[in-house]
This record gives sequence, C-alpha cells and structure tokens, in this order.
Amino acid sequence: MEKLALAIFKKLCPICNGEITSERLEQGLPCSKCLPDIHDKNTFKKIEQSKWGNLLNVKNNVITLNNFFKLALGSEMWSAQKLWAKRIFQNKSFAIVAPTGSGKTVFGIILSIYLSMQGKKVLFILPTSILVEQVSEKAEAFIGKVKASKISIAYYHSFLTKKQKEEMLNKIKNNETNFIIVTSNFVSRYHSFMVGKKFDLVFVDDVDSILRSSKIFDKVLEYIGFDKKTIQSALQIVDLRSKVSKMRRLGRTREAESYMKMIEDLKRNLNKVIKKRKIGTIIVSGASLRGRRTRRIKLFKELLNFDVGSKTEYLRNIVDAYVFASDLKNEAIKLVKKLGSGGIIFVPQDKGLGFVKELDNAFKEAGIRSEAYIRPRKGILKRFSKGEVDVLIGLTSYKSPLTRGIDLPHVVKYAIFVGVPKFKLSLNIDEFKPSRMIILLANIRDYLDKDLRYECDKRIAKLRNIVMLYREQLKDIIEAIKAGRRLVNYEGYAQKVIISIYDFLKNILSDKEILAKIKESPTLRISEGSGEISFILADPIAYIQGSGRTSRLYSGGISKGLAVTIVDDDKAFKQLSKELSYRLDDFKWYDLAELDLD
Repeated sequence: MEKLALAIFKKLCPICNGEITSERLEQGLPCSKCLPDIHDKNTFKKIEQSKWGNLLNVKNNVITLNNFFKLALGSEMWSAQKLWAKRIFQNKSFAIVAPTGSGKTVFGIILSIYLSMQGKKVLFILPTSILVEQVSEKAEAFIGKVKASKISIAYYHSFLTKKQKEEMLNKIKNNETNFIIVTSNFVSRYHSFMVGKKFDLVFVDDVDSILRSSKIFDKVLEYIGFDKKTIQSALQIVDLRSKVSKMRRLGRTREAESYMKMIEDLKRNLNKVIKKRKIGTIIVSGASLRGRRTRRIKLFKELLNFDVGSKTEYLRNIVDAYVFASDLKNEAIKLVKKLGSGGIIFVPQDKGLGFVKELDNAFKEAGIRSEAYIRPRKGILKRFSKGEVDVLIGLTSYKSPLTRGIDLPHVVKYAIFVGVPKFKLSLNIDEFKPSRMIILLANIRDYLDKDLRYECDKRIAKLRNIVMLYREQLKDIIEAIKAGRRLVNYEGYAQKVIISIYDFLKNILSDKEILAKIKESPTLRISEGSGEISFILADPIAYIQGSGRTSRLYSGGISKGLAVTIVDDDKAFKQLSKELSYRLDDFKWYDLAELDLD
C-alpha cells in the first residue's frame, strides 16, 4: 500500500509543473507521473533537458567550483560566494554589493582561472595599476596551487618594463591568453589591441572606474557581445522611460502611454536581437556601488536585466582611536615605533603631497623603514608584504590605491591618520565637483532660516541629478560658463544648476549674519584668504575605506584592526564623528591613552 503523502503541492513538479508530494520534493525528485521508475533512462534524458535538469547542472558546477576553491585557497566558498557562483552558471550578469574585505576580488580571480581552464575568455578590469599588479600576482600564485600550468595570463600595468609591456600587448593582441587583467584606463588607451575580442566573463572590480567615461562603459558592453546599434537602442529606451516618468508627474497620461508604446516596440526588437547573439556575462563589484541613476548605468537593466545597488555596506572589526597632538610628526613616529611594522599612514588631502614627503623623511631619520606612495612604483606592495618596508605613506582619499583594494591581512595591522581625514573645498569654479558641493550645502543649511533652507534643499536635489557627469562633460560645461556660452539639452540643464549654486552661495555668504553663524559653527571651518572663501570638510568615506584595510574577512573570521587618528582640527574631528555615526552602526571612538597597546 502506497504511503499517504503529508502534503501535495500544485504546480511544483520541476518537469511537468503539475502536482507533487512533499516526500518527492524532499528527495529532490520530480512527481511520480514524470518519474515512476527511477531506473528509466529515457526519463532521465527528459530530466536533463528540463528546467530542473538545468538547475541540477548549476548545482554540480557550483560543487566543482567549490572543490576548486578548496584546492586554490585551502577553504570552501562562503555562502555569498556560492550564491554568486550559481548566478554565473545560470549565465546571469549581476552586481556584487558586499562589504570591504568580504572576498569579492578573490572570488573573481579564482572563478576567472576556473573558467579559463574550461576554455572561456575572461577580462578582469581594475581601477589602478597597483591593484593590477596585486591581482596578477595572486592569480599566478593560485594557478601554481591548482597546477594549471597550461593557463597563461596577460596583464598590463605601469610598473612593467618597456620590454614586458611590449610582450604583454603582443600576447593580448595575438590571442595568446584566455585571462586578461588590466586597468579601466587600458580599455580606453589600448582599445586597438582589443578590437574584435569577445569575452565570456568581464569582471569589473569597482564599477565607478568604468562610469567615469561613456566610451569605456560602452566598450565593456561591446566586449560581452553587444554592438553599437544595440547599445544606442537601449539608450533610447532609457531616455523614453525618463519621459514617461516626467509625463506621469505632470499628469499627462496620454503622452505617457504613447511613450510606453514606443518603449514596448523598441524592447521587443531589442530582445529579438539579444536572443540571436551569444552574450557574455558581466559582474560589477565594489565596496559601495553607488548606483546613481545615470543614463549609462541604466543600460545594465535594459540589456542585462540587473540593477547596480546603491546601498553601502561595511564589514568592520576595528578599534577606532584618537589622540590630540600639536606635533603631528613626532606623535606619528612615536606610534609607529610602538606598534611596529605593518602600518598604513594616511595624510589628509588638505596637507598635500608635500607633507607626505616630509613625513617620509622624518620616519627615515627616526629609523623607520617607510615608503611614500606619491606615484605608482614597481614592487611597492611586494616590499611591504615581505617586511622590507615597515609602513606605507599616502594621501587620505577614496581614490588613493592605499585605500582601495589592498588585501594584505597578514601584513596590515594598523592605520594611522596623521591629521583628521578632510579636504579643502574652494569656491573656485575650476574646482567644482557636484558631490563635494552637496556636502558643503548640507553643512551650510543648518545655519539658514526656513526659506533659505528650502532653497538650499532644492539645489541639493538638482545637484544629485548631475552628480555623475562624466569628467569631459563637466570640463566642457565649466568652460562654457566661463566663456558665457549657453549650452542645450542635459548639459544646458547642468549649466543652469551650477550657475544657480554659485549665485546662491554668493548671496548667503555676502550676508554678514549668516557668515558669522558659520564661523561660530562647532563642526564647519571656513577660511578667507587672498579674497577667496574656502571650507574645510571632513571625509568620512576616505576614513572608512582607509581604516578598512586593517580588517579583512578570512577563513578564521574577520581580522581585528586598529585605526588611530591624530587630531589636528577639532571642528573637522567633530564633523567626522557626526558623519561616521550616521554611516556605521554602533560607531565609537576610544581615547588612545585608555588603550593597552602592548
């Protein structure tokens, strides 16, 4: 007698989409109609061609990749990495939004080697030469561990000799490798070496590096199989969706429906073209993928059916300490001698590269083996990793290679910020940056009356619409403003926004009462020199990324790090504290004097 089923589920059989018992589901089998006899070979052929069969193939591929991970790394994939692997084996493009140090880059490297061994073509794009050097060295080390001697990688960075560069370029041009590792600048500068190349996977480690230029972004899409005509069609859809939103806000339903009909027709044709092509996969990664709604970034949704998330996540196990000191250099020397080797020393942007050099000289005179990162130099990370260098010194900037992607948990023990992470914001239009102007207006608004706060908020909202202008666009707009030349379309809108910002600031800063309030602010420092007003603003993102180098995810958990800030500006420190409390859960400063560093 057949055992009575505990439950029967409708439409859950993975083959026929019919009824299936809970017992069958628990055993990973289809319903009894599809598989009455588990020894029926014809039925198993039917299963292999079904959706369920595809999922089983994905599962088996993930198991194989996991074993490959154990061979290369000595440990299995994390649960998040297994999820990413499932998406890859389903040929799905996606964005990795995960905390700094959570294994995104290592996953990308090992996956790339694995796919290369299967005969797939992989392109790995990084923001800086120092990261290309680091990733290529890791890739070669992993290749050695898995004994994949037939796999040859090609990489290009500024630390290579002239001969090495020529060899790598020829290797890339002549298709002598399945795995290429380069910077985003390489994609633009050496595109002639990549013409006609098609990749099965493009891994972009830091999506912002390809968003800086529309040309780089479009080339990346071309590398996975899209042509210029298809990209333009998708951009047309993006623009029409913006018009639909605008018409709906204005209550013009008929016009919105007309645009929607155009979108449906374009989308139908676009899907037909995409189905005929074999499109590769793209993974975009970053610590904080700022999915700001630019035209280009919306192409991911239209062409590859995924969005770049905008939520910032941080994974930290760091003791954040502070100490007040009048002599920054001596305090830094004292700390490094106390803490030993394995430190990254950050100098705030407002002090500049000159202070980096001064600090480097002071360290060397004190017997500390330091190396200043002023421009890319060959082997700098290798010397640091081998213990030939005690500390690295560089600027505190989210763009700095010292804050982006250095993954040396066995070396980096602490970070010292020689001065509060901050930058000087001049009102000189040549230095205009939308993101920094938003920070300034957000700080100034607290000292304005109700009506002016409303005007300030309106301008912040408009600035957000132009925050992802490409550098070449912004440069052209600034030149047009200075020449009194009027622009049209989106550039014309951005031009009006920028002019209105400067008119607004000129108006409020000419008000002596408002200016006095700002000067009395406990968190905002203003300076007036040579007839020019400038502001000193804290840089919380640079602090989070810089301190994050000391705390990384590894097989034993999250390594514990120490970040010490030598306070040189009380106002900037208070502003930094306020910003960090907004961004990090349970953030707390510790007085260095109360910590036992022994």
